Amino acid sequence: MMNFEFSMPTEIIFGREATLKIGQLAEKYGKKVLIHYGSKRIEENGILDQITALLAERQLESIKLGGVRCNPQVELAQKGVRLCKKEGVQLILAIGGGSVIDSAKAIAMGACSEAPVWDLYKNAVKVDRALPIGAVVTIPASASECNGMSVLSNDQTGEKRALYCRYTLPRFAILNPEYTLSLPRYNTAVAAVDIFSHAFERYVDLRRGSFLWDGLCESLMRTVVELASKLMANPTDYNLRSELMWTAAMAHNNMLGPGGDFACHGLAHPLTGEYGLAHGAALAIILPAWCRYVNPRHPEKFQAFAQGVWGVGSGEDAVACLVDFIENLGLAVDLKTVGIHRRDSKKEAKRLAAMACPTGNSVLGGGLELVDRESAEAIYDLAFEGPIAGMKRS
Repeated sequence: MMNFEFSMPTEIIFGREATLKIGQLAEKYGKKVLIHYGSKRIEENGILDQITALLAERQLESIKLGGVRCNPQVELAQKGVRLCKKEGVQLILAIGGGSVIDSAKAIAMGACSEAPVWDLYKNAVKVDRALPIGAVVTIPASASECNGMSVLSNDQTGEKRALYCRYTLPRFAILNPEYTLSLPRYNTAVAAVDIFSHAFERYVDLRRGSFLWDGLCESLMRTVVELASKLMANPTDYNLRSELMWTAAMAHNNMLGPGGDFACHGLAHPLTGEYGLAHGAALAIILPAWCRYVNPRHPEKFQAFAQGVWGVGSGEDAVACLVDFIENLGLAVDLKTVGIHRRDSKKEAKRLAAMACPTGNSVLGGGLELVDRESAEAIYDLAFEGPIAGMKRS
């Protein structure tokens, strides 16, 4: 096993009545709370009003900042920083999914710095503190509620950057599965792929060297496949929603062990930044393409994936099962299906590869196989091509 450090300090309150504790959790950190959220669904279904009222019961003042979109933007985060500094905000409460929580993390860091937010994500300025963050999860996928990772996009440059900061680990998280009952089918589908990918990209990291961690990853991947399939038919089943919500949290808080290849995440970022695809939708396209590219050189690992997750015989069979899983969720597995048409797809693949690996020395992954610019271009070529029709299973 590899050396590692483990800590999960986020206090998690799970269940139907979890939200009722929001006031007593929040008041530990101050009297002024910035409520940060995204879609109007939070306003329309009463969640925003409920939480505002619960905070008011504890004499906490709420300041609201909505408008977070899929792939959160630096412009809104910078606006949030100005608001926090002007109003003397002491706690940021994110209500939503990974995009909202990531945006809250950017604001929390920026509010404690004189530097522009984007400079923090370019690692041009060291982050040494952040405002405390709480989270109310309404879209379970990223597990941003219990890790220190965040991703921010910049429309002006077309970039998407990730940053880990231990100071942005949320202090508490409310996981109420009732808030996910109204999630549209598409949101559930892309969330399921994101959750699956967090386990998969740890699983393929050969540096980890642990039967236990591999077994945990296999179990979680099987669980996601089963839950997602059942939720497509029964979207308002509370128990299924509960299981998926907890599975999401466990997939990306190091409970499955440290490390991870995460080349697929790196390759997905240009697709979300350039074309506006949801993170899970981009992964749905990249995962099969990456698997097809690396499988021939790593038959032992992919045979384990085939047998441990899908109950089939070979790596090619496993890739076919992965494609079936994604397509049965109603998601595309190639770029052309989502409307990304280019006369010269080879040229576009080269351009995307340059975004994923911006310098000659840039590489992604490495847990299973390093992806340099040439390899990235080949994987994007496969993403345009799509899975081979009629892939056989043994």
